[in-house]
Amino acid sequence: MSMSSSDIGITGVGVVSPAGWGFPAMLHCLNENKPIEKIVHKDKVSGRNFLRREVPAPNKTNSLFRNPRLRRTSPVSRYLAAAAFEALGEQRLEQIASNNLRIGIVVSSYTGCVNFSQRFYQEVLDDPLTASPIIFPETVFNAPSSHLSALIGSSEINYTLVGDESQFLSALEVGVNWILDDELDAVLVAAGEENNWLSSDALSIFKKTPVLGEGACALLLERCDNPMAKINLITDRLNYTSTTPRAKTLSAMRAQLPEGIISDVLFEGINEGSLWEDFAGKRLNVRDIMGEGFGVSVGWSCAAAAGLIGSGQFHSAIVSGSGMDQSCASLLIGS
Repeated sequence: MSMSSSDIGITGVGVVSPAGWGFPAMLHCLNENKPIEKIVHKDKVSGRNFLRREVPAPNKTNSLFRNPRLRRTSPVSRYLAAAAFEALGEQRLEQIASNNLRIGIVVSSYTGCVNFSQRFYQEVLDDPLTASPIIFPETVFNAPSSHLSALIGSSEINYTLVGDESQFLSALEVGVNWILDDELDAVLVAAGEENNWLSSDALSIFKKTPVLGEGACALLLERCDNPMAKINLITDRLNYTSTTPRAKTLSAMRAQLPEGIISDVLFEGINEGSLWEDFAGKRLNVRDIMGEGFGVSVGWSCAAAAGLIGSGQFHSAIVSGSGMDQSCASLLIGS
């Protein structure tokens, strides 16, 4: 999808990751290029072990987590709330509260509220009569996005897109189109995931001894003359099929980027083989440092790319969003 307007950019970024609560913590880890320590975690219900890089405990003075809405939510909802509030900042939050900013929300998710889902269905298996109905609303995919709208006080359009990590780029495309159609002043595009042995077991089909990551990211899109980074191009999201296998689909995705394009930095996707073997710039892979974050991995990459461009370290970046088993897309952003 070629952008028909070059003035839509990323004006705010928020991140929760194994590096800590806040975007600067993740950016520091990426600049250090030092993987976060992985730990062996034992699931309380299944008794199974899996490797993870976990989000540290939040600062107890953060007033956000005293909000009644977040008392019984899943970890992913709390991660998304913190990332969203960081991306928006006090000025934008005040504008929303006073109805001076029409803001939509698009959340991308892959595994969703898997911990609450496991807990609820375990209760159903143990004794359907005593399974808690209070838990069930937190098992649905759009629970986190619903919490976000309520927390920031927005009654505008709210979407949840479910798919592999390339889906985050589709979420960006949706947000850009909403602004281009003059439906909204701004769009918050977010993604979040939480760790669970079920996710680790599924990931082991694709990777040997996987190390999970968890957290969230949020990008604020607006029309702006001087954003952190401008969104120049989002390629079409191409699906892997029996007639167009992964390698062929990845090549078709890359072919949508301008021929001879020179970019400073590449944020690599998962299992891409020789797709970028001729890329001459710097390479970064957030999974190597943060762990496999499923739907949030590409979001972390987009956030990092915007931050590095905004700080003047790079002029342009490519984010490769090669999904694990469904589809692929890529993003080109610049200063």
